[in-house]
Amino acid sequence: MCGSGTTIDVCEDEGRQVIGYDINPQHPKIIKNNSKTIPLKDNSVDMVFIDSPYGDNVNHSDEPDDIGKISAEDPKFYEELEKVSREIFRILKPGKVIG
Repeated sequence: MCGSGTTIDVCEDEGRQVIGYDINPQHPKIIKNNSKTIPLKDNSVDMVFIDSPYGDNVNHSDEPDDIGKISAEDPKFYEELEKVSREIFRILKPGKVIG
């Protein structure tokens, strides 16, 4: 859930290593991927910065697995975000952070 990719640009300007994933990439350096299955090893990341949707108030893409197609009033929205959260927890090194 990388949004427009601004975070990628800032990380590169700061000399940081960065990988960006999104189900609907809008930046040439964003890799197309569903954030419920992140292709990284367990305990391999220092920080995850996520720009998740707030429900279906904005049409982010035509992708059927886009969580942004689910209303925030539907419990399924939170179930899908929980899957993303579990995946983030899996890839984060112990004691590291999410923003």
